[in-house]
Amino acid sequence: MRLALRKSILAMVFIGCCLLLAVAGSGEGLTFSASPWHGKTEPATQAQHVKSGGNSASEAKEQSQRPPNVIMKAVMARRKSALTSGVSWRVLKSRNRKLVWSGGGGALRIHLKPGRYIVEATYGLAKSTRKIRVRRRRRVKKSISLNAGTIRAKARAVADGPLLKETTFTLYEATRKQTKTQTEPSTRIIPVSAETGKSAHVEKVEIARSTLPSTVFHVPEGDYRLVVRRGMAVSETYVHVKAGRASNVNLVMNTGVLRFSAHAESGDPPISGIQFALYDEKDKLLLSTKRDEPELTLPAGNYRVTAELGFVREERQFTVIAGKNHTEVLVLDAGWLKLSAVSGNDKRPMMHDILYKIFDLSAGASGTIQTPITLAKPSSTIFLKRGKYRVESLYGFHNARLVRDVTISAGDITDVEFEHRGCSLKLKLVTKPGASPVEKVKWTLKYASGGTVLISQDAVPDLILQEGRYQAVAQHDAKTYSRTFEAVANREQTIELIAE
Repeated sequence: MRLALRKSILAMVFIGCCLLLAVAGSGEGLTFSASPWHGKTEPATQAQHVKSGGNSASEAKEQSQRPPNVIMKAVMARRKSALTSGVSWRVLKSRNRKLVWSGGGGALRIHLKPGRYIVEATYGLAKSTRKIRVRRRRRVKKSISLNAGTIRAKARAVADGPLLKETTFTLYEATRKQTKTQTEPSTRIIPVSAETGKSAHVEKVEIARSTLPSTVFHVPEGDYRLVVRRGMAVSETYVHVKAGRASNVNLVMNTGVLRFSAHAESGDPPISGIQFALYDEKDKLLLSTKRDEPELTLPAGNYRVTAELGFVREERQFTVIAGKNHTEVLVLDAGWLKLSAVSGNDKRPMMHDILYKIFDLSAGASGTIQTPITLAKPSSTIFLKRGKYRVESLYGFHNARLVRDVTISAGDITDVEFEHRGCSLKLKLVTKPGASPVEKVKWTLKYASGGTVLISQDAVPDLILQEGRYQAVAQHDAKTYSRTFEAVANREQTIELIAE
């Protein structure tokens, strides 16, 4: 009985071994290999995304859950340590370059079906590929050399100063000749267009850009030009990158910070709307702006700034020192003159036919020939230097004229209102009241007390006159006609002369 039981157990064990060997031989289930990596369990170091590549979703899921049979590492150069993070991987079929898998992290650990593939590794701006062949029951373990190095860049205003913030590092390709002959960093200024407010400086196509104070570029071995910008200052240097090595670049920009503002009077807040202009020591325009309080980063040196508003202009020369903050306050010593005109009867604002002329009395007293400031808007505000001025307000273009002397104080608004008592009228020569006007008439308009106001050959003169008594004289066909009339303030009148 015991012998029969023992024989049955042995038979069952033999059958189980046969089944196990059959499964192994079919390629399903566990795989056995003489590879020295067999038996090691390595956790994944990146988020992996498997694309089916034509397989069903269940097959792709099953494939992603299998132990990796392809393990690849990326190195910056031969005999260098493997990168542990930041690598982007892509796996493509060798035959049609169809994407099979993509992901990122450190080493590549995936399970692939037998076949030929292209593995692509990207790290920063460096990129490399390698062809592999996957066989049944074997692992592929290889490395990819990126043949790349690293540029670590920092910028300071002065050698022992803190890292500059709000900087932009831009990387360009360079030639070996440039790298050898221009190893010393140089700083210059970028002029800004007064029309567009943008830099007129044009660079070649860039490779990469970063705004981090401490910037890192991973790039293929080669020669590069590194440019750092802060404000209007730009500094550049040339770098030769060797595979597997880091090139540390510490750019000293030799720059300072300039802040400037304009004030009507010392102690007043800054004025808005000022037109600032910045010039270098060779009097070249660098910047034109209407920002209230511009702040600029400039290379150390001598500069000139001007501030203009209305008919007031102030300028200042100064020196920017590397690593220092410099503030320029321009006091314009000026105020505002606000002009308006109303009708003398009902105080209504006058919206047309108003002209102002402003004369600087202090300039006239010095004996200089003065050109008046002319304003054509009925309501006007102008910024003027502190002092005494004479203001004329003309209603129309003849004798409706008012004059006022004013004193402008720095930082103050002087409000001047003119009350005009003018009359709008037309002159006509007619054969009878209400008839069409006679043409080819020479008109002379005089004050009733004497003095000529106007001479015109218009058939119907259209005038604006100060209120008062006038005499109109019309000459036609060797005959003269005249009429004395009263111009009434703020009324429209038609004066007819009858040609008998």
